[in-house]
Amino acid sequence: LAALTGVLAGCSGQVTTTGWPGDGSGGTSLSASGAPSPTTPDSTTATPAADHPCPVPRDAADGQPQAIIDWVPFVMVGGRMFIRSGEGRALDATLVGAEVARVRCHIAHIVTDPGYRTQDGDASFLPVGATVHRFGDANPALRLAVKDQDGWAVYEASDVPGARTGADLLDIATTTAIELVDGDTGTHVVGRIATSAQVRAVVDAVLAAPVRTEQVDGSGSLEFVRFVLADGTAVQRPWDRSGRVLGLRLTAPAELDQLLPSP
Repeated sequence: LAALTGVLAGCSGQVTTTGWPGDGSGGTSLSASGAPSPTTPDSTTATPAADHPCPVPRDAADGQPQAIIDWVPFVMVGGRMFIRSGEGRALDATLVGAEVARVRCHIAHIVTDPGYRTQDGDASFLPVGATVHRFGDANPALRLAVKDQDGWAVYEASDVPGARTGADLLDIATTTAIELVDGDTGTHVVGRIATSAQVRAVVDAVLAAPVRTEQVDGSGSLEFVRFVLADGTAVQRPWDRSGRVLGLRLTAPAELDQLLPSP
């Protein structure tokens, strides 16, 4: 968790991070009902690269603010920041589908301006020209596939401005099991829900849970909840049990506490 805390704070006017990496900019539109709904990257056609110039290394002698930025692996698509899943499961290459975007600007080790605003086509570590794809039945507004140095990996939307419920933030409808992971390592499973009826009850409650307007500060005692999905991947978010917050700003439903008691 420490590696994810504050890594982008101050390096983008659009992005801050506390606990789970923070929100990207834009990326919401109005549905027919007038309620905000996530903008979905085109599932069939590659998104044209943004027409902004890529950043160039700055001269330290120019007197402008500079910073050493500890970037997380991310790519900007559709006005939204997608961050490489830290859960660690490899993505089955046979699930990879249509291309939705390409990396235009590689910015790690180049951007030192703490006021830099990330834009579509920007990526921290991916090379220029790297392709971004939809995969399997994943919602491309929330999860995308990118081939990096370790093979195909899942990149997840860090946050969704305008989100109203958990369904706007989490692509977990195909969950087959739910695991409680300790907050110290973020990897050691200390609890599990595998009964299909209980899994469904928790997933439905999380997807219907309201989203808070403000992000939490991430200072509470954290555990992690891992939703294991039918495609072999997983979605993992920090859980502040006492503060009843899942991820950055989703109100954690009572079902989580009831079915995943403290070890």
